[in-house]
Amino acid sequence: MLALATGLAACPEASDPASPGGGPVEGAGSPSGQDGGSVSGDAASPPGSEPPTGSLDEPGSGEQRPLVIQAPVSVPIGRPWPIVVSAPHPVSDNVVVSVGEGGTQYPLRLYRGKGSVSVSVDAPGPLSILAEAPGWQGRLDVLAEQRPPREMAGTLRGSDLVWSADRDVVVSATVLVERGDTLTVGAGTRVFLASRARVEVLGTLRSEGQALEPVLFTVSGAEPWGELLLGTDARAEPNETFLLGGGGDVTRAFGHSDSQPVVRVSAAALTMTGGGILDAPGKAFGSDGGIIDLTGVIVSRVDQGGEHKNAQVLLKASHFLEIPDGD
Repeated sequence: MLALATGLAACPEASDPASPGGGPVEGAGSPSGQDGGSVSGDAASPPGSEPPTGSLDEPGSGEQRPLVIQAPVSVPIGRPWPIVVSAPHPVSDNVVVSVGEGGTQYPLRLYRGKGSVSVSVDAPGPLSILAEAPGWQGRLDVLAEQRPPREMAGTLRGSDLVWSADRDVVVSATVLVERGDTLTVGAGTRVFLASRARVEVLGTLRSEGQALEPVLFTVSGAEPWGELLLGTDARAEPNETFLLGGGGDVTRAFGHSDSQPVVRVSAAALTMTGGGILDAPGKAFGSDGGIIDLTGVIVSRVDQGGEHKNAQVLLKASHFLEIPDGD
């Protein structure tokens, strides 16, 4: 599950390639670019339509105001999971995130009102997440817990085409969704992927995360996993789905940065709403043909935002930040 700190709704501000740490999707949107991609959509708001920008602690901000914290309410043990912090305006400032009473503190930078960090915990039990800046604070209580494992490998058929939150799905080797089949991933499902393992889709993928119950794809061990591959004519609709630690198979590199995409689209259709791709050695997206439609997505600390050839890329209210890192 994923919860919001009370008092604010999430603010879907657009990515800003000109701001510190922001970055565009490479190979798209330039008519003269050799990759031949295109970008359209509401990637920027009309002049004068946004609230004033600035810092969180600017004079006159008044009494303490809440930050929005998004994180799985049920978090895995020993594997990374995301924390996303949002402010009500497109401000850029520093926030400190604390996990557990007296626990680890993580610096987090807001860019145009949003930032993220990936964390892990080693023991079960309740945890409080605090996000703090002068005059601002958010809190979210979560529970670190184990779930029974359910191992997957090879071609998926029958009941293996339905993944649900009652058990953690462990992808021990590459899995395949054949043409005509649909893999449905239920809200709140956690998927742990082995080193260089892939989810290959020739049919349809429906990842049905919700605002309070995101789907999480993350590593099962110390090594990064591979990619979500959409083959020719495949379709994928990941909603409120986070992918952490992918793009680790250098033998499947794509594009001029010579890294593996976490999500690879090959003459297929991807419609991603919410969620994001965080802390991956590979690039977030790579495509050769097809349509990539991203709304409300956050991408941070990856090799590249994306590289696209002969594809249509549509971005709306999305953040591409700290690429490849926050330096």
